[in-house]
Amino acid sequence: MRALIIEDEFNCSEVLQTMLMRHVPSIKNFKIANSVDAGLVQIEGFEPDIVFLDVQLGDQTCFELLEQLKEINFQLIFVTAYDQYAIKAFEYAAVHYLLKPVILSDLIKAVKRCEANQPQVQSEDIDKIKSLYLRTSLRDYQISHDDILFIQADGSYSTVHTNDGQCIFTSKKLVDYERLLPEGFYRIHHSILVNMTWVRPVDKPNHLVVLSNEMTLPISRRKKSEFKKALLDK
Repeated sequence: MRALIIEDEFNCSEVLQTMLMRHVPSIKNFKIANSVDAGLVQIEGFEPDIVFLDVQLGDQTCFELLEQLKEINFQLIFVTAYDQYAIKAFEYAAVHYLLKPVILSDLIKAVKRCEANQPQVQSEDIDKIKSLYLRTSLRDYQISHDDILFIQADGSYSTVHTNDGQCIFTSKKLVDYERLLPEGFYRIHHSILVNMTWVRPVDKPNHLVVLSNEMTLPISRRKKSEFKKALLDK
C-alpha cells in the first residue's frame, strides 16, 4: 500500500512515518506533504491508498483540501490534536480519528481497518473523542470531558480541575482549551472555563457560580446575565 502523510509539523510527520515503517509492513511507499496545496498535488500524482491527515494545516484546515476533491478514492485517517472536529471528519467517511500523541496500538488498528476496507466508527473511538489528552512534565493524562470541573488560567499556563480532586498543571493557554472542548463548557471569567454539567442552578450573590460539590467560582459582571441564559438552556 501507498501512504500519504499530510502534516505541517515536521516532527509529527517524521514520528508517524517512523512508526509506520517499523510496525506496518503492508505500507511500502510513503510521501509527505505539509500544506493543503502540496497535499492536493501528492493525492493527484502519488495516488495513495491511505491518507493520514492533520486537521490544522498552517492557516488552513484539511476540510479545505477535502472540499476540492471530486472524489475520495483512498482510505482516510485523521491524525490531530483537535478532537472537536471528529463528527465532521466522519462525514468524509474517515476510517479512524487518531488523537495526538498517537498510540501505536491505535495506529495499527486503524491501518488494519483500512486493509479490511471497513470505514466504521467503533465505540472506543467515540470514547476517545470525548476525552482530553493532557501532557505534563511528569506524565500524560486522558481525562473524560465529563470529569472536568473547570479549567483556570495562570498566565500562559492552565490548571485542569477534575471531579476526583486532581489539579493538573499544563502548558496550554485557556484559549486553547476553549477551542478544543465541545459545547457545554462556558467562559465565566477571563481566567475560568467551567463545565456546565457541574454547575448548580443557584443564584448566588456576589457574582459567584456554585458547582455540584459546593465549590464556588467567580463570574465576571459582564458575563453574569449571559451565563444565566446559558444555564437555563442547559
